[in-house]
Amino acid sequence: MGQRAWMAAAAAVAVSIVALAPGVMASPISSVLLTLRYPPFAASAPGVPPVAGVTRIRLPLYPGSGLSHHHFPMGYMGGIIGSPYARDGHTPVFATKARESQVMAWYRRYFASIGERSPGLSTSGNLNTGVEQQGLTFSRGLRQQYVTVAFFQEPHETIYGFSGSYLVTPPRPRSSRIPPLARVSGSLEGQGGSTPIHAVSSPALHALRAILNRDNTVTTAECPLAVSETAKLTLYPKHGPPISLQVSGYCPVQIGSVSLMNSQGKQLWRVLHRLVRLSA
Repeated sequence: MGQRAWMAAAAAVAVSIVALAPGVMASPISSVLLTLRYPPFAASAPGVPPVAGVTRIRLPLYPGSGLSHHHFPMGYMGGIIGSPYARDGHTPVFATKARESQVMAWYRRYFASIGERSPGLSTSGNLNTGVEQQGLTFSRGLRQQYVTVAFFQEPHETIYGFSGSYLVTPPRPRSSRIPPLARVSGSLEGQGGSTPIHAVSSPALHALRAILNRDNTVTTAECPLAVSETAKLTLYPKHGPPISLQVSGYCPVQIGSVSLMNSQGKQLWRVLHRLVRLSA
């Protein structure tokens, strides 16, 4: 091995040693790539396969930053909770000699310059130890993409890192489309008990079909909202097999194994109550 090659190899080893030494910053880096992927369980989500691929976001680092082996006391902050169609990820932890307030102000200015603003500073902490960790979350594209910058003030440096989420929903499966209906049967369950539904009225069934075919946003079946009424129905198309339908309050609509955003909640419940009256 020639002298120059040996010196280059030795320098590479030295940089590796510095990067691996806890609490010591490596050579300054100007930017980092935040890679977002579906969580492992997304592949097994019922009804709809996830969209192939990943989302990558290039983010600048505070001037003079380097890699750090410190960890956030509260872990990474941010993310879209509860959706199997949210790609998530985080970067390594970085460190700078600047104060935490300086780094926060720098990132506020950067995100404002690209049209993104944070609703405010979020704080997580441990009441027993008094340790607090700060975070700024920025959103883009009708709140489909989130980037959170987490900060923590060490005695002689500020550590920070990025986490993110990007909601990438698959197209609505063709199997969840409602064909022309011949009849519907089932029940509406509420505080007053269970009311049977058996209807063959063409106008009401046409309205039900139109509403159910209007939403295209696939989502998770989980819902934190309080539910006062639930309709459990079987739809019988004029041609083809029966289709199960469940509507719980304003939670996502469940058509077979597919969950869809219930943006037509008021109109949907008007039609369901109409079907109850027709069944009396």
